[in-house]
Amino acid sequence: LTEHNLRGFYINRGPTELLTHAILVSPLIAAANAPFSYNFEDREIPSDGAWYYWLQGIDLQGNSQLFGPVGVNVSTGSGEPPEPSLGTGITSLYPNPFSPNLKISYEIIEQNPVLFTIRIYNSRGQLVRNLVRTTKENCKESIFWDGKDDSGTDCSSGIYLIYMQAGSKESHKKAIMIK
Repeated sequence: LTEHNLRGFYINRGPTELLTHAILVSPLIAAANAPFSYNFEDREIPSDGAWYYWLQGIDLQGNSQLFGPVGVNVSTGSGEPPEPSLGTGITSLYPNPFSPNLKISYEIIEQNPVLFTIRIYNSRGQLVRNLVRTTKENCKESIFWDGKDDSGTDCSSGIYLIYMQAGSKESHKKAIMIK
């Protein structure tokens, strides 16, 4: 689907990752048929919890294409904005830059257990540490890296790639160690 010969978009929302559970929650959002930034604010979410959204593009011939889902965790009444979920992946590295302990927060949105790994690579692409290898399913957790390699030796200052894999989903973020 391109931004050419496009009628517009619809937004669908559902309580699960299954499109069959979703409902239409927007009117037709007219396409500009030129590079343009669109936004939609869902003000009628029935309850707190995880919600999933799909973007449905409709061309001038009536053909449609779906994109998604994108998960969002909604919490109302707390005075804070809802925390978005990008799905399975690394959600944050804290602090960054770090010295020498790094908190790696992640989320896994999988209904069945999947092989879960976190590996640390240096800026030359060399594996420094296999931090974890286990099976996990639906969770939001954190793990700490102490700045050491697999042999227990302190790593030097520099840029490190934190790589996570959960089943077929991959995620990575850069962290800077300063000593």
